[in-house]
Amino acid sequence: MKIPEKIKIGGHEIKIERVNTKDIDSAGEFNGFYDVIRLRIDHDSVESCVAECFLHEIIEAIKMKNNLAIDHTHLTVLSEGLFQVMRDNKLNFSSEEVK
Repeated sequence: MKIPEKIKIGGHEIKIERVNTKDIDSAGEFNGFYDVIRLRIDHDSVESCVAECFLHEIIEAIKMKNNLAIDHTHLTVLSEGLFQVMRDNKLNFSSEEVK
């Protein structure tokens, strides 16, 4: 998956940073004060794990920006489930016509 340098969520521009293991304790994190998603990407990172983590942090940002009451366990199940459905079914939500 090609991860962009920034995305927009709820009218806010969110910067995407790729960091090494020494710079972050988890696979990813969202900082709402600085509007940044940080993803841990190393030379041996598994692509599917990084892609799912990116989706997870997007949902974290939506949750925080909208003050949603979703606990982390449920958010993790949601991100894993959405990732699986999107990846296995090759879903693309672009405006191109579906054939």
